[in-house]
Amino acid sequence: MENLNQIFKGIHGDLTEFVDRTSTVLGCPVTLEDAHHQLLSYSIHDDLSDPVRISTIVTRRVPEKIINSLWKEGYMPALLKGSEPIIIPSLNDVEFGTRAAIAIKKNEEILGFIWALQSRDTFTDEQLSFLKFAAKEGKNQLLQAQRKKKRHQEYHQEFLWQLLTGHFQSEERIAQTCLELSITLPTPYSIVVFSFPSDITQNTEKTISYMLSTTQRIKASLYTVDRKRLIILAGAEVQNNFSQDLTEFIEAFILQMKTRFDIAPIQGACGQIYETYIKARNSYDEALYTFS
Repeated sequence: MENLNQIFKGIHGDLTEFVDRTSTVLGCPVTLEDAHHQLLSYSIHDDLSDPVRISTIVTRRVPEKIINSLWKEGYMPALLKGSEPIIIPSLNDVEFGTRAAIAIKKNEEILGFIWALQSRDTFTDEQLSFLKFAAKEGKNQLLQAQRKKKRHQEYHQEFLWQLLTGHFQSEERIAQTCLELSITLPTPYSIVVFSFPSDITQNTEKTISYMLSTTQRIKASLYTVDRKRLIILAGAEVQNNFSQDLTEFIEAFILQMKTRFDIAPIQGACGQIYETYIKARNSYDEALYTFS
């Protein structure tokens, strides 16, 4: 294998170039995801993709059923806790081919994941060693993207509080603010509130962000934290049965926070479903009413 220090020289934050060079060295398809399994970049290997990889590329995120399977089989906990690449064998029931994977970390914080789809030959120790090196090199690339994302989140949370407190006087002003902040609001929507057993810490908020980013039951367009409460502006993933999807999301969120992260008891409720955002405060008050 060529000199490791030269492989990623001169990339300067180009995630596509980073993935392409990783793929070239490994000789197999590679995808790069953020900590919430949102696709950041992928290499081109048309003849070596499996259905899961194709779906991830098309939708720009890993299918929820795959994430759930990886948790159930113990692979996600191993990735989150460990610092070495792991081999994940084929999961035939979800059309998931054998992969080598590693988490990209800054200390104990998860920044993202590198996934390498096994080609015709099994992964060698040398390839796995390189994958570990690539994860270290990828850290700086993802830190840059993370800083930019944090600034956007702060603006978006302030906007959500303006909706919840009735700050806006018209739909036109709401639409203009969305345009300025590059926010796309879903229609219809509902405000969902979860009450936690204690104040939500920074670490718990990272867990929450992960859960909201990986769910495909609803669109968690915006969210914020108010001490023990998590407040979400939720839109429909599909237009039919939004009310049922909200109920299923609340139940699944509470269950998975308990089983995956041992956080319980959590209560959840939502307000009525509305079409106009001048009514966001109404939906929020309705959700809070169930806790009184």
